[in-house]
Parts: sequence; C-alpha cells; structure tokens
Amino acid sequence: MTKFSQLISVEQKIHFIEEQELRSLLTRSDLFSPYEQNYCQHKPTPLISLAGLWCAKQAFVKATKHKLGFANFNYLDLEIRHHAQGQPRMLLQGQLSDWFTEQNIETKISISHTKTLAVAAILFWYLKPKTK
Repeated sequence: MTKFSQLISVEQKIHFIEEQELRSLLTRSDLFSPYEQNYCQHKPTPLISLAGLWCAKQAFVKATKHKLGFANFNYLDLEIRHHAQGQPRMLLQGQLSDWFTEQNIETKISISHTKTLAVAAILFWYLKPKTK
C-alpha cells in the first residue's frame, strides 16, 4: 500500500447520463484513447461506462489545471486503464507524466455509476520520500 505524506486535492465530478451526448463522445479520438473506446464498447452498457470515464477525466483535468497549476496537456495524455480485478487507474503520458514524476505526486481514482448518473473522484497526494 502506498503511503502519502501530504494530501493535495480531492476532486469529484458527477454527470447525468444523457444518451445522445454520450454517443457523440464515444467516438471522439481527441478525448478517449483506443483502449478506452474499446473498453466501453465491450461493456454491457457502453454509454454508462463512458460516462464514468468522462467524469474521471473531467475531475482530473479540473484538479490538475486549477488546483495544481499544470495545464500543458490534453485528454489523451491521461488514459484510464483497469487492473485485472476491474479497478481503474490513471496512466499518464508525455509532459503530464514527467511533471507528476518531478513533483512526486501520485493519484488514485474511483468511478461509480447507476443507470442515470456517473460519478468519479480523484485523489492527489505527495509521495513520501524513500528513506535509506
């Protein structure tokens, strides 16, 4: 288990599931990676899964830009992958990954949804320096 030394931010996003809006988002290659699109399309309720990913990305962007002050990235620089047991995790790319590594910041994500509502929460913290 990772231990943190200082909590930086907790950000949440709630999205009401509107089928027409989500259908237009599902194929947006500037917002969702091929992995994310494939993941959602193979779920029993693809649009509901997409709403969860969309909430997570929105919460991440809001916290990173407005609370951490780093804005030099786009939606494809953050990808939501899943562990074998299904838990979501953030995979950061490019300058975004470099910046988080330099700042010694770690993230955790939680996504949940019903038939009409999706919610995501992102937790940011500074990692404890490794002791020798």
